[in-house]
Amino acid sequence: MARHGPITTMEDLQRLVPSIVKAVNADDALMRRALVNPLLVLEELGYQLADELRPQVERRVRFRVETAHRLDALASDVFKHAGERFDIDSPSALEHVLFEKLKLSRTLVTTVPRAAPAPAKQPTPSVSKPVFVDPLERLRDKHPVMTPLLEYRRIDASEPRLAPRELYERVRSGDVKLPVTRAQARLKRGPTPR
Repeated sequence: MARHGPITTMEDLQRLVPSIVKAVNADDALMRRALVNPLLVLEELGYQLADELRPQVERRVRFRVETAHRLDALASDVFKHAGERFDIDSPSALEHVLFEKLKLSRTLVTTVPRAAPAPAKQPTPSVSKPVFVDPLERLRDKHPVMTPLLEYRRIDASEPRLAPRELYERVRSGDVKLPVTRAQARLKRGPTPR
């Protein structure tokens, strides 16, 4: 595939969307992979997202516009209170910031996992839905960074994540079959990104 320069803004990406949709719709196998992880399809098509744009694009793929904007604002608040930008979704980066930089007590938290994945949406009226209790909740009142961080993690856990590269590659190689044989992407005009 042809290599394109890095995409650095959401506006640049939106200008490319019609040609990306056309390419994905022209190849059923590529469309199935887009259902698994559309960001990896971008890479496969030769597009490169700038590192700082990638989390914003992933949030926009996973969530409605308003929710994605809320997550972006919460992440900005976290970075402001932490005094630096970091990969907020990385347990190791978060652990470094909380326990090494901000010197919060490790004894209150055993591990810093990602927020729990969204539960499967199956109708089970007689069974109550499990409630995820963030292990970082014990740190809520220990530093101002915790309030926006805990809200970010709660919202982030409400929707499934994109498939990791390993699963994407297994779908690409045919080791994993999807129950979808045909899909088509359509463009929908929406609000202009921030």
